[in-house]
Amino acid sequence: VLLAGDAMTIDTAVARRVASQCIYLAAPGVAVCSFAIAGMIHLYLDWSFLLSLTVGSILSATDPVAVVGLLKQLGAAPSLTVLIAGESLLNDGTAIVLYTVTYNMLQGTRYDTSTMLIFLGRTVFGALGLGGIIGWVFVLWIKSAENRFEHHSSTIQIALTLCCAYVSFILAEGVLKMSGVLCCVTACLVLADQMWPSIVEQESMHNVWHMFEYLGNTIIFFLAGALAGRSMIVIAWIDYAHLLVLYLALTFIRGTFIFLSRPIMRRLSSDGSEITRAEAVVITWGGLRGALGLALAIQVSVNRGGGAIEEHDAKRVLFFTGGIAFLTLVVNATTCPALIKFLRLTQPDRTKQVMMLSLHKQLLARAFEGEHSEACKHIMRQMLEGVRRKIEDAEFKDIGADIKVEDMANMLSSADSQLPSDVMPIVPSGPASQRDVRRRSSKDSSSEARQNSAVVRFSAGLRKTVREGVEASVDRWQDFLAMKLGRGSWSDPELICRRFEQAKQVFSELDDSNLTMLSAELPTEDIIAEHEKMKELVLESAGGTSTDPYMLRAFHKAFLALVRASYWEQIEHGEFSQGSSNAEVLLNSVAFAMPKEKAELADL
Repeated sequence: VLLAGDAMTIDTAVARRVASQCIYLAAPGVAVCSFAIAGMIHLYLDWSFLLSLTVGSILSATDPVAVVGLLKQLGAAPSLTVLIAGESLLNDGTAIVLYTVTYNMLQGTRYDTSTMLIFLGRTVFGALGLGGIIGWVFVLWIKSAENRFEHHSSTIQIALTLCCAYVSFILAEGVLKMSGVLCCVTACLVLADQMWPSIVEQESMHNVWHMFEYLGNTIIFFLAGALAGRSMIVIAWIDYAHLLVLYLALTFIRGTFIFLSRPIMRRLSSDGSEITRAEAVVITWGGLRGALGLALAIQVSVNRGGGAIEEHDAKRVLFFTGGIAFLTLVVNATTCPALIKFLRLTQPDRTKQVMMLSLHKQLLARAFEGEHSEACKHIMRQMLEGVRRKIEDAEFKDIGADIKVEDMANMLSSADSQLPSDVMPIVPSGPASQRDVRRRSSKDSSSEARQNSAVVRFSAGLRKTVREGVEASVDRWQDFLAMKLGRGSWSDPELICRRFEQAKQVFSELDDSNLTMLSAELPTEDIIAEHEKMKELVLESAGGTSTDPYMLRAFHKAFLALVRASYWEQIEHGEFSQGSSNAEVLLNSVAFAMPKEKAELADL
């Protein structure tokens, strides 16, 4: 139930982008950390290597549900949240497979190479295939119950998700001797990717599964606490010191692997983005131990490997596992908010400030479009001024290369022409210059304020003016060419130049009488004489100054997030035909376009 609840609520659009990284952390990562922990326990506690590896596999499974919830609440990057949650889902399956092998070997089972390959093939790949099939069967079943006009549709869908979790686990683990965890996680990931557009009441689905997870965690922690408390009676005091050493060693081993794997994870990233040092610290510190490790430790404590493990060592295994879970919950989980804020992971970057100021500017223009009373204008101006000051005074972090000042000016001046004459444009610079601008704006007239607009202040001393005459010609001729050649995009430089050649040909063929008739629409300059200058300007402006990649990525993601939210709003209002795949196509299109910020978008 716990695994199914986490898997069904994961954001599969983001999970696709970090899937390779999650698999790397969950497969090689768990194996390396398990053997490293086993070696440390074998040398430090003088246990047999098989018992040490069993404990190492138990302690390698992470359960960062508290950290994931915290990251969502604080507004951390979705990729980081999904990476931690996805690693937790997949490493549970890897840890259980490794635990099963070592625990069986403790009980006397022997594996040769062929037997091990057959076991892994059946346990891992067979479970993945079976989980995918079961997931699709239940997706079709859930879609057949998506009638929003039947009051029991929501109940049926919730019951089917619960049945999917148990059917996949029991069929794989109990009947076919596969990995029930991997099968269950795979089936529920299929549900997470396909079922949500067909869910009648999504809020009810979330609330029910939150209750299931709460009950499951409560039961497991209660049983583990009771058994660990009973074992603490016979635990020597020195074992408390061993527990602290083991906790520090686990953190060090996990952190070392995460930091050494940063170059590999960058190569595995779909967009080439790297895991920053701050994110690596959070991934390390957020690796809590929870329900799965406690459940496996309870099994070791009760069964004792068919008598292969001494009773005292079995109780110590449960004590160490429970103690590690306690320390990670009390220390890691409680200090994680302060760590995240200290590392500024939730602090928006500079591109967000530019976007918010640009949106605020457009809102400012819209606010004064209609006819309003002076009192209403005064109230709106005060309210928007307060919003602007909050945006300007907030702390933002720089990402990658510094955003070009002239790019920010161009972004923020896009709505200058829409501003009423009595509204001052916004100048986003440092706090001191912002206050200076506000003081000057209160003294200057409206015309002087518009002359000191954001573009002039940002570009003063930064941009050369040798092309001003040519730029003015482009502005004068743009409307004329659009009228003569028809509508078209002005973002393609080759198209602009091609159309310009056509316009020049048409212009050269005009006789004197036509020129006289069009004299009111044509500028006085000779367009043919300026053709080469304008063509060079167009090509240079397209390829000479590239758009800031961070700004482009931020706007791309923000726009697609709005599109995705609009699609979900339509889905929740039942605007898609029942049984059609339109909703899935639209949502998948957003997920497909998200990492491709340089590609052109089409309205579906």
